[in-house]
Amino acid sequence: MARVLIVDDSPTETQKIKSILIKNGHEVIEAGGGQEGVDATKAEMPDVVLMDIVMPGVNGFQATRQIKKNDSTSHIPVIIVTTKNQDTDRIWSQRQGAVGYLVKPIDEKKLASLYCLMKLTVGLPVRFIIAGFSGFSVSWLFLLLVLVSILRRRLSEKLNKAFLLEKACQSMFGF
Repeated sequence: MARVLIVDDSPTETQKIKSILIKNGHEVIEAGGGQEGVDATKAEMPDVVLMDIVMPGVNGFQATRQIKKNDSTSHIPVIIVTTKNQDTDRIWSQRQGAVGYLVKPIDEKKLASLYCLMKLTVGLPVRFIIAGFSGFSVSWLFLLLVLVSILRRRLSEKLNKAFLLEKACQSMFGF
């Protein structure tokens, strides 16, 4: 299932979203603010980040921008989840690198429809496809970005293991 990072300063909102995601079989990571979310994204490398906008300190726009500008996290999709329902906020979130926008309160059907599970044919574990939901039309391009994100991480892990194995063989056998 998908590893989802929720970045929200409201424990109540976090708990609502978390319970829906867990009920639908996803692993949830929590961060209570923007900077904590940036740090958790770097440390945990989730499949997707659900980001609130209005938070003290580093807000959701700033955190999204930091995640997208970092080479190690730029491939991770960020979806804005907020009470702000203005077109200007949607446009600004896209300019910061967010690929989706959900308006609170989030009901279970909207959030669950965000993750329609599929099995990838390239030997990866079950992951997710993004489906359309009100307020944002998700394109096939976004699906492609999510799949590339997962593939990039999996390939990176495998290449790193192969590199370490090659180094171990070189030191043990001198070639």
